[in-house]
Amino acid sequence: MKVFYPMLLASAVSFGAIGIAAPAQDKTPRATDTSSDRPKGLDQIIDSTYKLKNVVDLHADIYPVNSTTLIGEGTGHSIHYASCFGIANTASGTYLLTSAHVTKDGEEHVQPHPLGVARVRAVAQHLSIIRVRNGVETEVCTLEEIARDGDNDISLLFAKDTALETYGKFIKPDQVKLGDTAYTIGFPHRDAGSFGKTLHRGIVSCIDSDLNYDKWKFIDSTLDPGMSGGPTLVQANGRVYILGVNSIQFDINVLRNTFGAARNIIPFLLKQDNGTDLLGWKMY
Repeated sequence: MKVFYPMLLASAVSFGAIGIAAPAQDKTPRATDTSSDRPKGLDQIIDSTYKLKNVVDLHADIYPVNSTTLIGEGTGHSIHYASCFGIANTASGTYLLTSAHVTKDGEEHVQPHPLGVARVRAVAQHLSIIRVRNGVETEVCTLEEIARDGDNDISLLFAKDTALETYGKFIKPDQVKLGDTAYTIGFPHRDAGSFGKTLHRGIVSCIDSDLNYDKWKFIDSTLDPGMSGGPTLVQANGRVYILGVNSIQFDINVLRNTFGAARNIIPFLLKQDNGTDLLGWKMY
């Protein structure tokens, strides 16, 4: 089990004061209406964030140690949970974003096997949005991966013939400053299941770095496994804007090896447009 050390958001969200909001004859204390304290768009992007499930079909070729002689084969599957969020509705369906490392199609790795080593590759993936109630999963819709950028950990998904909640306000990276209020949303999980949709609030804690982090912005928040693929947001002028995609990664062979929010999300989306109506909304 990998241990992830907090580099992103850590503080809890606080939403205003407690007051009395009741008729004179009712002495029950109630929370005051704090809607004016919430940045515009926050509720909309919360509603546009979904739990993602990926069932991956696996094929394994088995070899003796230090040999290329194939001695066996096997099949299986693995299940992965993460987050995603809707960004645009069209006449044919809904576009969503997630992290590229959440999608597994075509990935390959080597692992020990009782007969030697197994070269395991992902031969197909089955992406879907799910809801979980009382431990029971319900599929909302299936998803197709349209495009991915592994270097910047962004993947574009499509829910055909499905209308989902979306939010399409983006912010340019050069408009983000140190100390800006930031939010992350996603579905943290553990082996026993999800903790439910979760929001963290903090600040933008790093913009530039000498450690090959030039493609990333960092937020002082904890991102738990399962929150990958959810939106990373920045607040400006009373509204939240999408900065990028939550990313939790760890690779001991890569210096850029842990948390971040993809910085070039807008060029990625523009590249996918190709004259379609994908970007038919005001991004910022």
